[in-house]
Amino acid sequence: MMLLSSGMTLAVTTDQGQQITLNPMDHPLSDRYSNGSFVIDTDTQGTPVAVVPQVTPTTDDDNQQ
Repeated sequence: MMLLSSGMTLAVTTDQGQQITLNPMDHPLSDRYSNGSFVIDTDTQGTPVAVVPQVTPTTDDDNQQ
């Protein structure tokens, strides 16, 4: 399990050579009774073989409020 903060994405590489960028903050946490939600279609995109967390660079405009 990885601890991620906002501004981080995941670069997922599949066994079919696809690289998919996921933003975990776009996916809500689910109840323990949920059957889950799928963010990668393993039938068409392949099975994940590597996951690399990436920090999304921010600009000065992002820090101004």
